[in-house]
Amino acid sequence: MGSAFRQRVGALPTTGYLDQQATRNRYSPAYRTWPRGHKPSAEGLAEERVLWRERYQAQHFDFRGKIVFARFDYCEFVKCTLLIDGGTGQLAFTECVFKDCKIDNLEADEERGLYTRDNFIDRPLAERRAEFEHRLAQALAGRGAKAKHK
Repeated sequence: MGSAFRQRVGALPTTGYLDQQATRNRYSPAYRTWPRGHKPSAEGLAEERVLWRERYQAQHFDFRGKIVFARFDYCEFVKCTLLIDGGTGQLAFTECVFKDCKIDNLEADEERGLYTRDNFIDRPLAERRAEFEHRLAQALAGRGAKAKHK
């Protein structure tokens, strides 16, 4: 039945989506996707750029002193550097994951249009490793002390 159907219908046209997915670089540089500033529209208003489910690895984001008009939704930042200061405006991070990142100042400020909601900030790997080694040394020292008292 399947082959009879193929003979009647013929090959189904593809939209190129599958071909695009195979060749797309998942770790594309940030300069291709993140905004460098606002882009005025035909009416003279600035456009907001929404970046959804993007992954950035080892990228440097310098938002200092810029009004960016960007929103990052469900994005993942791995080993990235984000620089934000008092001059940064119109920037939002919602439900993003920051792993082993250097973040300058990621706090919500509605006056400037900085929004952060439901983000997960994982502590840097070196910091977690140092804490683990410290707790391990304490546990081993505690075991040694218990063994001497018995």
